[in-house]
Amino acid sequence: MASSSELRRATEQLKQMRQVLNSATTIPEHEQRLTALEGPRLDAADRSLPLPLLRSRIAALLDQAASRLERARSAAPPTSPWALLGEIARTSVACLALAVAYVGLAWRPGRELSLLEGAADQLGAFALSQGCDERALRPHRRRCGRPAPDRWGGGW
Repeated sequence: MASSSELRRATEQLKQMRQVLNSATTIPEHEQRLTALEGPRLDAADRSLPLPLLRSRIAALLDQAASRLERARSAAPPTSPWALLGEIARTSVACLALAVAYVGLAWRPGRELSLLEGAADQLGAFALSQGCDERALRPHRRRCGRPAPDRWGGGW
């Protein structure tokens, strides 16, 4: 089983081989650069092929290697749960902070409106003071003759 560092190294090597494949202009240059990267060896039959055909064959080999790397990466065991502990703690703290913020914005003791409803009322009043047509503004539900919602967010 390959380690994650070996998989990263192989992926980088594969990326470099693809760059060589796209940048080299002659067959000897391909052979020299691929040998330096410990890539596929070219035999006499490969050297006699036209460059576009050789490139397509090497590209097919690199595609096969990439699919093997992907299979190895997916078969690798997951990281240990202890390694994820920091991320779990960070996410938990963020969720808790969002929950506290939600409660803080939704409930204001001694007030009839929540902070969001109050802000909507103030925005409507501001728009009216700026000359907006009152009919264009969505009327607040309490002004429509409907009863106010109960304290726990029930229906109208």
